Amino acid sequence: MKLFIYEHITSGALSGNSLPVSLANEGHVMLMAVLHDCAYLNGMLINTMRDQRLKAIEFIDDHPQHNFTSSALKPSTLSVGNIVST
Repeated sequence: MKLFIYEHITSGALSGNSLPVSLANEGHVMLMAVLHDCAYLNGMLINTMRDQRLKAIEFIDDHPQHNFTSSALKPSTLSVGNIVST
């Protein structure tokens, strides 16, 4: 099953504007909580978007079913990450 998880502030939607630090921090925490919870569901392909001004998502633990990769979309300021749970 494929699942797209979107958090507006950290997605790159504000790429043409300044990125409020407090909102970016709160958005990151919310996104990571959802990614963490969904990564424990078997058979999920999880996609998300990330503003390149932010630190890349490094997945949270060494759980054996986590397989995280990311790549940049050009010319936008977004990057996409996939978490595959097997």
